[in-house]
Amino acid sequence: MEEKIEELVKKIKASKKYKIILEETIRDVLVTELERHKSLKIAEETAKKKLHRIRAEYLGEPNYKKVKEALAEAFKENDDTLIREVCWSIFSKHSSTRERNQLLDDYYRRLFKVTGKPDSIADLACALNPLSFRWMGLDTSVKFYSYDVNEQFIDLINYYFGLEGLEQLGIQRDIYTDPPVIPVDVAFLFKMYYCLEHRLTGAGLEVVKNVPAKKVLISFPTLNLVAKKTDILGNHEDDLKRGAEDYGWQLEYIEFENEVVVLVDKTGERGQS
Repeated sequence: MEEKIEELVKKIKASKKYKIILEETIRDVLVTELERHKSLKIAEETAKKKLHRIRAEYLGEPNYKKVKEALAEAFKENDDTLIREVCWSIFSKHSSTRERNQLLDDYYRRLFKVTGKPDSIADLACALNPLSFRWMGLDTSVKFYSYDVNEQFIDLINYYFGLEGLEQLGIQRDIYTDPPVIPVDVAFLFKMYYCLEHRLTGAGLEVVKNVPAKKVLISFPTLNLVAKKTDILGNHEDDLKRGAEDYGWQLEYIEFENEVVVLVDKTGERGQS
């Protein structure tokens, strides 16, 4: 069976659609589905559906060659307004970050008012969010670890970080199967908790528990992709409250026009110094 699994992993990895996703992610999803389904064919089909959501190509992606050229030209001009316009246009290609555009002028100011200004960040399953760095009000000395399973996202982020004068700390990594180990002040888990739960029940809370961060900011949209009201947090709030009770976390809520952010304060976590 192991040999057959490896054949399927390589087959899926070789496809145009999934070649930019980590092999370990493909393997984990496939093995999980094989534990649920006796049929190898059904397991493969179900795994591909979940990988489709993880790949999330339907949320939109930029033309990587063109946006790199646009970034290089903007930084060559050393024009803050132009750099922001280019970054804005890039993360507007992705639905998740595009929905945050209208909040950016106030978003990080309010978050960091609650968490304190971080010297180190872990952006978990980051997509294109790190390109909003100029709206964060942080110094380029910040350690900005950015994790995603998508190789193209990470390549673009590191290219941008290099132009910005930040350390190139974009890392292709599956935050569920291979949790980050570098301690940080603040971790972002923006619009991904419920995606992790769709991948496997309990995965969202597991990621929050395992990330070595003093504080974790978890965002949930209050509007869906067609701008209708939705209560995604309501589907997962009991889990977070249970986690808070079990591990000694404190929860706080920060509400925006189309997002609600749950701050998980782990500084008093049981077993932590």
